Amino acid sequence: MKEDIKHWLKEGKQSRFDKSIRNLAVKFSGNDFEKIKEIIEWINKNIKICRDSKKIKKIFATRTIDKILKDI
Repeated sequence: MKEDIKHWLKEGKQSRFDKSIRNLAVKFSGNDFEKIKEIIEWINKNIKICRDSKKIKKIFATRTIDKILKDI
């Protein structure tokens, strides 16, 4: 894997990879392109669009990925 891509796959303050994240990730299968397609389809189906920038900053800037997935 290219080094510039590895940067984006590291855990962050709000994106700790816990058991629930790993369980979700293993559900995506196929080659890299197919996995990306499945992930995008999952996001479109499960994550709602919010266009209110104040609400986005208040809610999403403070929640972890685990909390976001539990709220779906």
